[in-house]
Amino acid sequence: MSKVLIDEARRLVQQLKEEHMHVEADVVSSLLQDVESEYRRSSEHSNLKKGDAVVMHTCMEARNPKYAGRVWTCKSDAFRPKGHDYDSIFLEGFSGSFSAEYLVKVSLPNMEALQKKIALLEESLSTYKLENEKYERSTYIDDFLFELRVDEKGEIPILIKVHGIEHTLGINKKTVENFKHLFWMKAVSADA
Repeated sequence: MSKVLIDEARRLVQQLKEEHMHVEADVVSSLLQDVESEYRRSSEHSNLKKGDAVVMHTCMEARNPKYAGRVWTCKSDAFRPKGHDYDSIFLEGFSGSFSAEYLVKVSLPNMEALQKKIALLEESLSTYKLENEKYERSTYIDDFLFELRVDEKGEIPILIKVHGIEHTLGINKKTVENFKHLFWMKAVSADA
């Protein structure tokens, strides 16, 4: 809120009192007190410094699922942009400056250790996913142990061994299509 508007509102209160419009003057005065309080609050300088851990609050960005609860690192000290009555700050990973009024400093004594642990867990997950994909691609039927007969469901019961474990299943014309890749993988593996 501009200091000029506050001064203008003060003059209006005085004018209303001079015209004996005390109720209206009290209403404007009450609103003016709120505005002045907000102005003083926004005029206070932020003590946020480069490297501080902060979280967004009570603003549109804080409600965005992408940012909600995220801990940000200050990329600069708080500064007051020329011509503004509020402080801004740059955050790592956020485009442009952000109003310091909507940031609260958080204390994370083991933040660096937690970040390292998160990085290790992400790396472990990535490795697990790769190993799982390799395992899924290498799964094939070791041995077919079946006797050719059609049961009452119209299926051929088959006993297979996969990684040393026996499994029973019944296949029909429809399910043969689903298992073609297993037969192909066994043939390729036998050729290699």
